[in-house]
Amino acid sequence: MVADSVVVTTRKVGSKSEEGLQWTWNGDNSYEIAETDGLPTGTRIEIRLKVGDSATYSEEDRIKEVINKYSYFVSSPILVNGERVNNLNAIWTMQAREVNKEMHETFFKQLVKTQGKQEMFSRPHYLRFVIGVVDSEDIPLNLSREMLQNNPVLRKLRKIITDKILGSLQSEMKKDPVKYSEFFKNYSIYFKEGVVTEQDQTIKEDVAKLLLFESSSKKANELTSLGDYVKRMQEGQNQIYYMYANNRQLAESSPYYEVIKSQNKEVLFLYDPADEVVFLGLGQFAMKQLVPVEKWAQEEAEKNGSDDKKDTKDFRDNEKKELLDWMKETLGSIYDNALITAGLIKDTSRMMNGVVAALEEMPPHLEFVTPFHLYFNWELIVRKYQFWRLITSFCFFGSFGFSFLFNMIFTYRYCMMLEEGSFRGRRADFILSGIFVQVLFLGQAFTIMLVYIWSRRNPNIQMNFFGVLTFTAPYLPWVLLLFSLLLGNNAVVDFMDVFPFQEHGRRFLKTPQWLCYLFDERRPEPLAEDERPGGFEWGIEDAEAEPQNN
Repeated sequence: MVADSVVVTTRKVGSKSEEGLQWTWNGDNSYEIAETDGLPTGTRIEIRLKVGDSATYSEEDRIKEVINKYSYFVSSPILVNGERVNNLNAIWTMQAREVNKEMHETFFKQLVKTQGKQEMFSRPHYLRFVIGVVDSEDIPLNLSREMLQNNPVLRKLRKIITDKILGSLQSEMKKDPVKYSEFFKNYSIYFKEGVVTEQDQTIKEDVAKLLLFESSSKKANELTSLGDYVKRMQEGQNQIYYMYANNRQLAESSPYYEVIKSQNKEVLFLYDPADEVVFLGLGQFAMKQLVPVEKWAQEEAEKNGSDDKKDTKDFRDNEKKELLDWMKETLGSIYDNALITAGLIKDTSRMMNGVVAALEEMPPHLEFVTPFHLYFNWELIVRKYQFWRLITSFCFFGSFGFSFLFNMIFTYRYCMMLEEGSFRGRRADFILSGIFVQVLFLGQAFTIMLVYIWSRRNPNIQMNFFGVLTFTAPYLPWVLLLFSLLLGNNAVVDFMDVFPFQEHGRRFLKTPQWLCYLFDERRPEPLAEDERPGGFEWGIEDAEAEPQNN
């Protein structure tokens, strides 16, 4: 606080002269309100500044700085020594036709306190190059961190603004492809970041619509979008093919490309190292799987390699075996597998390296792709008939740790309690309910589901959680969710530093003695059982006297 005292005098328009009020605060925990007369209509605020640094707030430049920061867009004029400070109207309250380019630029400079042209900033993070103001009468006036994070109005506004920005950019791309291509060269990294970091697949694909790539069906330096690729797809094609290379010449000379080219399939060429990670994080677009040409070629080679009529033209079975054995012996540890195929056109051989497999594993490790996308995949279930995913998706409980163990324990316990309680004599109903509800859930959610059903069927049972919390059964799922968050660490830490210090706890993982010798301080030798500090044998006489008393 910079004020030593504050006096506010005010009189309502149309009121009598003796109906004025004066509010006074003298820097303590109380204030006074008194009636006063002879006041003009309006409000006057008098602030007496404290002695010291607070005096800077009496300077004209400092006052203008505060007004520009907090009250620049107040509709009423604010004057300092007769000069108006807030010269700019709130342009977001005006009709679009009333706002010209100069007003936009002036507004931007005032907003970000710069003399340069627009440099952009926003949320979500990948749209930080966009800046603006949203005027909404529905936003609560009481601002807090919790409100900003959880308010449904702000969440809705965030979604509307994001959709509006992406929609506007997509419209510009269709309206003026050349101009958008120039824009894309400078801002493509933001859209790629958005595809990788967004969790919602729908938003991922909306952002991906803004990406541009070279294509085998287009001339060099001519860009196309994923949406245009889908429109040009052959009838019955359900995959989008892409290939990473340093440039177009290398891509077109690749032995992988010559095979897919012979089948007249369009391929997108990726030149940016980040593009491959983007496509792996995206996974699919418009219900079409994104497939690297290397993977497609490997599948084709395996399919063609199993057709004896094709690839026995020049090789007998014994010659095939001799060649493969020789390759395995010559290549040694770098050899993984080899196939003889008729799928090659010009080249005599093609190396199928593990780079594609390694890149496919990277997004899950970096959490770009969630376990849900890997285990519960409708594309694999419907098109490749992997119906086992409907049954086994609930078996995923995350990485091994205490959270994993407790999920297993609770799953077993509450399965048994439900089967023997609410579903007694109705085992088939219980199995059916499990199949029905687990379809959309992985392991932890399946466990919570079991606990939730049991808790709602037994609402009056008192629960005791590790002797710390006592509550009724309906609160159990929420307690387990909190407990799961607390256990979200590595199990090794629990075994070494948490569990051993609990009652009846044991140290299952012991630190090697040589590490203790190197780093731990030397501890004094333990005292004898009946020895006390200072050498005094306290309690010996009492111990000897006890049998006599008995």
